[in-house]
Amino acid sequence: MLLKHMGFDAYVVDTTTPVIGAGDLLIGSCTVTKINLTVVKLAKEAGARICTITAHPEFENVSLADVVVTVPGRILGTGSQAKVNEILPGPASEAPMSCTW
Repeated sequence: MLLKHMGFDAYVVDTTTPVIGAGDLLIGSCTVTKINLTVVKLAKEAGARICTITAHPEFENVSLADVVVTVPGRILGTGSQAKVNEILPGPASEAPMSCTW
């Protein structure tokens, strides 16, 4: 929603989102599920540019992206909690990856 406040036409992907196409930018984070990857693939096929925000540059979504922003982090159930606390002081729940601005 911050993009909307800055005057950009910005939408959350759901059933009421306008059709994506050339000249559009899809920004995704944690796009690792089949549904998320399908959305990215369809947007790419429609001519949109893709920006992926991820802690895991080895995942498939990165190979589909035009721009990749890699941030330190982990996916639940991988890595050690101690490593996360070194990177993000305080409870990990206070610094969700989706809160980037």
